[in-house]
Amino acid sequence: MRRLLSTCSATKNSLEGLVLSSLMKEPTDYKRALKSLHYKQQTLYCHAYQSYVWNRLVSRRIRTHGTAVLEGRLVYVDETQAKVRKLTSEEVSSSHLSDILLPMPGYDVQFPENCCKDYISEILEQDGMSIDDF
Repeated sequence: MRRLLSTCSATKNSLEGLVLSSLMKEPTDYKRALKSLHYKQQTLYCHAYQSYVWNRLVSRRIRTHGTAVLEGRLVYVDETQAKVRKLTSEEVSSSHLSDILLPMPGYDVQFPENCCKDYISEILEQDGMSIDDF
């Protein structure tokens, strides 16, 4: 890592340099390495990871179910978009894929009680994480 730090454009004050310097001290303490960044950068990386997980969720959902609208998916209660509810079997035929919400993983997020919740858990587990880590 020392060689990497000296050969790349990372300096000790760059984002990469801060992370690499921390990892040189504690090679397996990734949490500490990320905490060496300023709060705004930590938030940026967290949001980027959330987007990555969401994109994997959408890809798997489309690969598995295509564009079908299925019972139990989340939809907005009304135009304010403040609350969500589960889609009923009676509403499925009159709903469009664009009505469906796929949640971004995070703290205090409502997930549908269906395969999408399982998909998110599986994706996070592959990365050694759980929804509680948010």
